Amino acid sequence: MEQKSDFIDNEMMSLKIRLHSLANNTVNLASLSHATYAQLQDADVHAGKSAYEAAKLAPVSHDAIREASRLGALAIEEEAASKKCADCTGVYGDDAWSPHLSALAILGLISAFW
Repeated sequence: MEQKSDFIDNEMMSLKIRLHSLANNTVNLASLSHATYAQLQDADVHAGKSAYEAAKLAPVSHDAIREASRLGALAIEEEAASKKCADCTGVYGDDAWSPHLSALAILGLISAFW
């Protein structure tokens, strides 16, 4: 029984705090009513926008979302590769040796250990 009484007291204190925060900067009951009404209208507008956006997304399937995410990641990788390629100085880029130089290096190593 004591727990129930504590719970009710906590709920009443919570309601008082919420009412005081709502009544902040209001002088009389009419101002409080207008402020409450304005907040409710604002919440209604935001809820309507959210519902509209959710209704637009309803026909989109999860497979389409995964495919769009995969294609977006692929587009980012392609853009990064094209930027890297634009910075290349030779045909094979800075990371790779030309085939002639690679063949000479291999032949040099084989002859050194032979």
